[in-house]
Amino acid sequence: MRSVSLKSEGTLSGRKAYIALGTNYAYNEDVTCRGRVVIFDVIDVVPEPGLPLTKNKLKVLSCLDNWQTSNGFSLFHTRNIAID
Repeated sequence: MRSVSLKSEGTLSGRKAYIALGTNYAYNEDVTCRGRVVIFDVIDVVPEPGLPLTKNKLKVLSCLDNWQTSNGFSLFHTRNIAID
């Protein structure tokens, strides 16, 4: 899981922080690895009464399911573009 700064038209600076999560299911050598990459946006909501820590929620922006590779994967960002 990483915090990545990607291009966004909704901000003045043109960048916004998102949370990128990568999963990997590694089995034995006969089965291909599987995984997925999920990009979340942290949004502010009205907190529940008496629970001030519930003011943020995660919204799924992008999800790449059944992403297959033979060696797992690495998630990083360069020049504000997500690279998988």
